[in-house]
Amino acid sequence: MPMTTMSDPYRTQISELAECIAAGQEAIDLGYLAGASKAFFLAHLVDVLKRPLVVITPAPSEAEALVHDLAFFLASAQARPQIVLLPSEGYSPYEPASSASDLTAQRLLALRAMLQSGPQIVVTTPEAIMPYVLPRALLQHTGRDLTPSMTIERQELVECLLRCGYHQVDLVEEWGDFAVRGGIIDLFPAHLPRPVRLEFIGDEIESVREFDLASQRSSKALDQLRVVPLREFIADLPSWSTLEQRGSAAQLDLARLRDIFECLERFVFPPGVERLLPLFCESLESFFDYLPPDAVLVLDEPAVIDAKFEEFASAVDEGYRQALVRNDLVAPPAARFLAQPLVTECLQACQCVMLHTLAEDLQDDQETAILTGHALGSFQGRWDALVQLIATRLQEDYTVVLTAASETQARHIQDLLREAELASEVLPSPPAFLTGIGSATSPTTNGTPPPTSSSRVLICIGSLSSGFVLPSAHLMCADAAEVWGTRRRRDHRRRPSARARLFNYRDLNPGDHIVHLDYGIGIYPVPRSSR
Repeated sequence: MPMTTMSDPYRTQISELAECIAAGQEAIDLGYLAGASKAFFLAHLVDVLKRPLVVITPAPSEAEALVHDLAFFLASAQARPQIVLLPSEGYSPYEPASSASDLTAQRLLALRAMLQSGPQIVVTTPEAIMPYVLPRALLQHTGRDLTPSMTIERQELVECLLRCGYHQVDLVEEWGDFAVRGGIIDLFPAHLPRPVRLEFIGDEIESVREFDLASQRSSKALDQLRVVPLREFIADLPSWSTLEQRGSAAQLDLARLRDIFECLERFVFPPGVERLLPLFCESLESFFDYLPPDAVLVLDEPAVIDAKFEEFASAVDEGYRQALVRNDLVAPPAARFLAQPLVTECLQACQCVMLHTLAEDLQDDQETAILTGHALGSFQGRWDALVQLIATRLQEDYTVVLTAASETQARHIQDLLREAELASEVLPSPPAFLTGIGSATSPTTNGTPPPTSSSRVLICIGSLSSGFVLPSAHLMCADAAEVWGTRRRRDHRRRPSARARLFNYRDLNPGDHIVHLDYGIGIYPVPRSSR
């Protein structure tokens, strides 16, 4: 695999920063990285520190872009750290709705990943870390890891799936479905792209295989299947007397609370029931309780993040007020969300690296390490200008990395560069960007450094959120979308199922016809006397 060799100034900057962190410096301000250069820097930082990084970005779109860029720069790493996205709940505070099953599964997977030791990068947003979450001890022992030859009673597995929020159906069609047919259990975990079939002989799992929804034929065999909860209501329910006491203390309508309690006893999860989570699980913990003890917190644009915390705190207060106007059953904000002063206190207790894009974000007396990365900008319709810039950078001993959506596009770019008398090399995957930094510079068996690419213009299959120029690393990266325009990317996430779309009380209007599971056709709202 061709490798890129970083320049001495960049290596020195990363090493000095790592030494400051290792020495216990509590807060480090770093400017001025822009675009994908932030991911490039973080990839090297986690490689040198060999410690977890927890990155807070201002918005979900920026978090997703950072995860995408990190995957690109770490694709060829010898010991690739885990990259985890912790998304927000996906709805406004106190909205009478529940997160989509894939979002909940992803949140719980990310929280479980934070309990593991070793280097990893967790990327999240302010609104994702404000809600209280399940206790660590409970989450660690929730769900199941299923393997071939494992022995488990099928009825025990069925109860586990129901408790985790799965729906028992006749035929698996959507995320969160499972079906039991004799010695076969089909299920569709929300974190997997395809459903899985478990074949039993007695109580022993004979095989674990993916299968196709259309043909129902089994395909790829799996060594392990992790059953991830689709709901946060995974704790054993308290007794009604205990819940009644908590509801009375919160001055809630006990009759309506009893209705919700009975639904949960039947593994039915009404929309927005998470708003009552503190009543059903009194020992909730915060995001900061999940932080690994040796984690380094990275704040991407601290000034913007502070504003986002204030904005979310205002949304919590307004959402709670609206919920009371609607006469919803909800827990008070102090029991469901972290208060902003507490968040600030927790952030100050962490070892932080703060990334600033603009000098205006810094105070006059604030000392800052300078690691300047410029956004490349769009070259759409200006191929000749990009070629000229590449030639200039090559004269300055830069390495130039161009990304392409396909091998066909990569070969086309190579032909265009050849016409401009610029030699280039096409790579099937990103080069090894971590060469020459920290312990990533591993010698070959004869003790010599690993070989680098013969060309300093590399065209690789992949994509970046944006191009950049990092002078201290003598590196320039450009994405094909910045030259030929952005292709409309298909959203591979499934749309909410029909069940999810209809199972929302806010979509119902007085007088609408509904079908009750037990009593048949009726008109909404149903009088309490006829329930």
